[in-house]
Amino acid sequence: MALFKAFANGVMVNGESVLSIINGMELFQSQALKVLEKHDIKNPQPGQWYPQQNWLDAFKEISETIGTKTLFAIGKKIPENSIFPPDLDSIEKALPGIDVAYHMNHRGGEGALPF
Repeated sequence: MALFKAFANGVMVNGESVLSIINGMELFQSQALKVLEKHDIKNPQPGQWYPQQNWLDAFKEISETIGTKTLFAIGKKIPENSIFPPDLDSIEKALPGIDVAYHMNHRGGEGALPF
């Protein structure tokens, strides 16, 4: 079972990544916005930063109330919404680029793991 727990306090996630929830719940975007707002993420915007734990709490609620198929649909939208280095055009470049992409979409974190 998923824990939906940030690895470190104070980690922030960018608005582009948060928007994957809204885009992944295509026909139920108003419900997605309500879930995010319930977890103190109001009107998420690209270029803004939001507490990762709040984002994960929204995922947990979606998992428990709507289901894992919706989480899967959201997960498929993350690559379309998140920021990735522009030169990732092969599997050989993509694998080491995962760490770079993580840091492009997350920041901060007290006691964060050294990825």
